[in-house]
Amino acid sequence: FPLLTLLIIIARPLIVFLFGEQWMDSVFYFQMLCIAGFFTSLEHFNYFALAAIGKSRLLFGVGVLKSFVLIALLLVAVQFSIEMVLVAMIISNAINYLVNATLSHRYIGYKLSMQFADLIRYLIYSSLAAVMILLINSLLNMHWVVVALLFVVIYLSVNIIDKGSVSYELWFYIKSLSRGKK
Repeated sequence: FPLLTLLIIIARPLIVFLFGEQWMDSVFYFQMLCIAGFFTSLEHFNYFALAAIGKSRLLFGVGVLKSFVLIALLLVAVQFSIEMVLVAMIISNAINYLVNATLSHRYIGYKLSMQFADLIRYLIYSSLAAVMILLINSLLNMHWVVVALLFVVIYLSVNIIDKGSVSYELWFYIKSLSRGKK
């Protein structure tokens, strides 16, 4: 959530930096793909959990069905606009997530409500950091690199204040790096 949220925020200056002004029209498409990425990452958590318990045959069959759904959505969306194609992709990714989450509930016992409870705080952290960054940047008009760094600081600060696991995981990771260098 934090990385995709940050990419949505800094999309315009990042694309200009990487590809030049002539790519400005792609900013909206990039942001829409980032939204689709939220669902893709959630879908993969469930997919790999199911694969780990040996449900690859089931995943293959469901994957074929999900491909047909995507193709149907794209065939309808392409009649309207590229924007509708992106919306169709987001809808398809959301459906894929819900299907995989339902399978996780059935075979692992990991209910959708449990997944939501596990993820909501990180969605809130990301949203809070995004709102704060957008407010600060509207007043100060900062360089996109500063915006990105400040977003990370705000996200981690909110996480630390709430005693979230990201701050502890980061701390243990930094400690393990320092031990490895001794």
